[in-house]
Amino acid sequence: MTSPTVWIYSNPYPDGPVRLIRAAATAQIAQREGADEQVFVNGHDTVWGTPGVQIPPGFSLALAQALNAARRAADEHGHDQVVTARVEEGHLVWKVYPVDEVPESPNPKPELPPVPDQPEPWGKQPANHPGAYPMNPADL
Repeated sequence: MTSPTVWIYSNPYPDGPVRLIRAAATAQIAQREGADEQVFVNGHDTVWGTPGVQIPPGFSLALAQALNAARRAADEHGHDQVVTARVEEGHLVWKVYPVDEVPESPNPKPELPPVPDQPEPWGKQPANHPGAYPMNPADL
């Protein structure tokens, strides 16, 4: 019998696919705060703030804590678990669900960021550009 897996659910842009990131492969969790706030897992944007619901400080650490809780639940129950960001009382929180009980996401899908008319002066495309390679969260 194989060990249960813990997954991180990523709410996509309107035209993007839903991503499930295997938590065992999580090497980096990073958080960008400010106007373009996001949480990154392995360099992929995973959760975005919206005008009505902002990402709280320390949300990336809260993800690590939720992954720990999900691993304990997976070991205890023997079923895959999913960690996903949900809005509760106007705030984003990480929730853990058995894989077959994950409710449909009520979170609004963020709009694609505008593509700048000119490239950045140092020649790189911005990290949030739809065609850009995944960024290194250490550069945030």
